[in-house]
Amino acid sequence: MYDVGGLQMTEAIGTSLMVIAMKCLAGYIGHASHTHIDIHLTMFVTFSAVVGSFAGGFCADLLPQVVLRKAFAIFVLVIGTLQLWKESTDLT
Repeated sequence: MYDVGGLQMTEAIGTSLMVIAMKCLAGYIGHASHTHIDIHLTMFVTFSAVVGSFAGGFCADLLPQVVLRKAFAIFVLVIGTLQLWKESTDLT
């Protein structure tokens, strides 16, 4: 089954994670020379991301694409809603 753009769900998730990783690296490089970055926190987040990617790969093999698609959509909506709420409360 193909989604928008002709990618299967597992390929779309992998592509999304690659884009996120590249943006994180670019942000890190951009900020590294201007501010102090807590290396322990950075390593913790990196480790968590690697563990999460393996867990996601494991789930992708076990769960049907329909379930993954719905879960990913709910996740994006929840994160987007939380971000909108956070930004709107910062305006006051």
